[in-house]
Parts: sequence; C-alpha cells; structure tokens
Amino acid sequence: MLLAGAPARADSNGPFGLGSLLNAFTAPAAAAEDEDPDKAAKKAAQAKIDNGLLDQLTPTDLFMSLEAAQRIQEAIGLYQEIVTAGGWPLIKKGTTLHAGDQDEIVPILRKRLRISGDYAGKLDSDWGYDDRTMDGLKRFQRRHGMMPTGVLDVRTVNMLNVPADERLSQLRSSLVRMQEIVSRGLPDRYVMVNTAAMELQAIDEGRIALKSRTIVGRLERPTPFVQAKIQGVNFFPFWNVPESIAAKDLRQHIAKEPNYLVDQHIRALTIPGDQDIPLESLDWNQPLLENIRFRQDPGEFNALGLVRLDMPNPDNVYMHDTPMKDLFRRPVRNFSAGCVRVQKIFDLAAWVAGTNGDWDRARVESTLQQGFALDVKLVKPIPVYFVYQTAWVDTEIGISFRNDIYGRDGQDPALSGGREPGEALPAQALAP
Repeated sequence: MLLAGAPARADSNGPFGLGSLLNAFTAPAAAAEDEDPDKAAKKAAQAKIDNGLLDQLTPTDLFMSLEAAQRIQEAIGLYQEIVTAGGWPLIKKGTTLHAGDQDEIVPILRKRLRISGDYAGKLDSDWGYDDRTMDGLKRFQRRHGMMPTGVLDVRTVNMLNVPADERLSQLRSSLVRMQEIVSRGLPDRYVMVNTAAMELQAIDEGRIALKSRTIVGRLERPTPFVQAKIQGVNFFPFWNVPESIAAKDLRQHIAKEPNYLVDQHIRALTIPGDQDIPLESLDWNQPLLENIRFRQDPGEFNALGLVRLDMPNPDNVYMHDTPMKDLFRRPVRNFSAGCVRVQKIFDLAAWVAGTNGDWDRARVESTLQQGFALDVKLVKPIPVYFVYQTAWVDTEIGISFRNDIYGRDGQDPALSGGREPGEALPAQALAP
C-alpha cells in the first residue's frame, strides 16, 4: 500500500533538486580533468584492488542458528586447548613487514599463525617473509575483518597480540548471546545487524538474500541491542534532530560555522505548532533552547540520505542512507550517533518493500529519480535485530573475530585492534 507524504513532508513543491543525484550517490567520482592520466590510472587500478579486498570482508555464512551455536561450542574447546598450552607469542609492536622483507620476527609470526590455524607450512628460522607466510597472514586478516593485504602493519600487530584467553572469552560471550536469540526462534524473513562486525544481513527462509556494510555508533554513543519491526520505507525523509544530538553537537557546529543551520537546510520550529523561528533570533548563550526543535529538509544534504527505514523502538534508532558514503570504505566504521547507516540501502529498501508484492530495485530507482517524498507502508512488517557478535565460525574461513568496539566482552576498545589510541574520527556533518 502506498501512502503519499504527509502534509508536513510536501512543503518543498516538487522534486528535492534530484537531477542527476542518483548517479552522484551510486557512481564513483570522475577524475578531475586536469589530473595526470597516469596518476588517475594508478588510482583506478588501486581502487579496483581495494574493492576486491573489501568484498572479501563480508561474512559468507549465516551465523545465527543452532548449527552456528554448535560450531562456536567446538571453537571454545579448541581455544581452551590453546590457552591451556600457553597461548601464542606476541609480535613486537612497531614491526612492519612487506613481501620479500627479511626480519627476525618472521619465525615468531609463523609460530603465531600456526597456533591459530592460519599457517600450515613448516616452522623454521628463516627470516624471509615468503609467500606462504604472507598467505597465512592474509587468512588471519580476513578472519578478523581486515583488508587481506598480507602486509603486517600496526593494526594487524594489535590484532595478533590480543591474548588467546581474551579470544576465548569472546567466544563464550558470543555463544551466550547467540543461544539467547536462537532460543526465541527466528522468523523466516528478517534483517540482522551485527554492530560488532559493522555489517547487515537480510535473511529469507534460511538463506542470505542481501549483505551490506554498515556504519554503527561510536564508543560514546553505541548502537543498542534492538528487537523491532520494520513498518515502512520513507523516501526523501525529513530528519528531526533528536534533543540529545542538538544539545551535544549543534552548539559545537554553530560555534565553528555560524551559518551552519542555513548551509545544512536545518530549520528551527516551535513546540507545539511547528512554526518557523527566525534563526537569527536564537540565543545560543542560553543553556537550553526550550520549546524549540530542529528539522532538516529532505534532499541530497540530509543526514538520513534519500531513504529511511521506519522501525519504531524505545531507543529511537533506525537504519538509513547517508551522504557520507566514503566512510563505508573504512575497515572500522563506528562513526554514528547510534543509528545504523547501510551501504546498500537502496537494495535493502527494494527487498523490504518487495514484501508488498509490487516493489523491486527498478521501482526504487524510479522513485528516487522522481524526487518526491513518499512513504511505503509494509503490509507485513519485517522483524529486525541489532545484535553484538564479536565471534562466530564461518564455514568458509573458520573462526572469525571482530573488535570489541564497545567493551561488552570486557576488552579495552582502545586495545582490541580497532582504532589506534588518539586516532581521530573523520570529519562529519551533524548526523544520527
């Protein structure tokens, strides 16, 4: 069933300046006209390699089932043996290795990889970083959600040095969480977001219909555990800035950029009545701006992007598009204020709306091209779960771990192989 946008969403009189917006959102940026052709070719070749490596980071196995829980149980037994035997050696911090390097750390690296099942070659004293050892490191990187470059860098060293007993603890915590979810029974069709892996899976009768990278909440604003139902799809949504974000972030942006609200198409409205308040009349010296709410108009600049999935829940978090698509290329993607940004949101919207029987990807693209606000109400709501699994067993690549980005497994997020201490967040606009 299609519902036209509510009156409050129709005050833009036509398309939201779409034009070639869809292409801008889905196609890679063209090289600048004055860019050196050789440099542009090298960048394109590297982008192709990076895309291929990124494609290897998405789990290929459904990890929420009785069988998956049993595999974790078996992995717990294996890691208990590793811990009992003394764990694995540490790799000296600051060590880097590239193909063909010679370093005294290589024999230690081979032993470390052999213990975790990533290296099957012989253990010797050869200092040469050979192909077989590099392949073992690539397998380790892939199991840990890292770009499988085979380069030993700072982040990979941190991951290698997470103690075996902490990995064992992650397996045990993940088993408990998985058993709790599986014991309730999962429906035939649902969406699962693993915030620790920063990935999403849409499940249809026991098979993975769609996988996507996501951006989740940063440490100080973690994405919560959620069990809700997707009720609809909103095309060209308004963004009503939550009080928490307005209070914590808006003042900072205004202090740096006095015209921020105008530039970002954010309006101040009265509560109640939704009457426009002249922005120049706002007194930012007041500790609180009472009886005022802020709303961002729909469009390419909107923090929700072009699509939002309506999934009412007590935490008021949801899944949505984003204009900051470059962030999906990062291996660690906990940047949001708690909501989940979905890289393949248009595919997900088509899959979700497809339950009504008359929606597919072509219709989603057509709706985006038309540029009018539209709400699609689902005839049959789709369950959605936000979970936190830092460990599982992938049937293709084996025991997989992710960073304990929120410290829910008891690790220090700064030391769990994620961002380096002091590593800055990327510059972002105000966003959920």
